[in-house]
Amino acid sequence: MKILIKYVVSFLFVFLLFPMNAIAGELIKTKCSKDALGRIIPTIIVGPIVLEDFNKTGLIGVEALVVGNGNQSRFSGVFNYRKIGDRLELNTNALDGMLTHVTREQFQEHFGLFPTITCTAG
Repeated sequence: MKILIKYVVSFLFVFLLFPMNAIAGELIKTKCSKDALGRIIPTIIVGPIVLEDFNKTGLIGVEALVVGNGNQSRFSGVFNYRKIGDRLELNTNALDGMLTHVTREQFQEHFGLFPTITCTAG
């Protein structure tokens, strides 16, 4: 019971110090795809952003959550971005991507034919 109270108090303390909008504002929805070599490739940031918070070009971290067949794994990488109008495009080429360190067959066996890949940047 003491441990439960300790966790509840800690949880409430964090949310009093860091309101929900500050925490939620850190992650931005990002489109990703998986290539034939087993890499997860982020392409464009689609979530709402404040353009003034970003330079014309820079680096941004992207995390992918892959879920399928009752399994889930997270992969991450750092990518170059550039401002194009009112959006950020990620500069990815054939060598970029989040490595999964498994073959396409192993990935498919672990996550199934059509896993859900959810990417966020921040």
